[in-house]
Amino acid sequence: MKTERRHELQHNQLADWIGNQVGQVQQHTKTILAAVILGSAVIIAAFVILSDRKAAQAAAWTEFNLAFSSRDPVALADVAKRHTGTDVALWRGRRRPTWN
Repeated sequence: MKTERRHELQHNQLADWIGNQVGQVQQHTKTILAAVILGSAVIIAAFVILSDRKAAQAAAWTEFNLAFSSRDPVALADVAKRHTGTDVALWRGRRRPTWN
């Protein structure tokens, strides 16, 4: 009988500890919720920005490939000017066409 009573008391101590922890977390619910919302907004914004950059980069490479396949150095120069500071502009200098 004594072991059952000891087990019951231990269980109650655990329940009390859990109740205290929940009470402490409830005091900071608004702060935690605000941090979760802010973190989610930052992550979503990062995904949107990266997605836009990838789409712009793909469009720039498409323009580059069209200009390169047209064998028009002026068109390549125009693509490089429109996309200054990107890899596309750098490749224009590396892949100089040798046709006439």
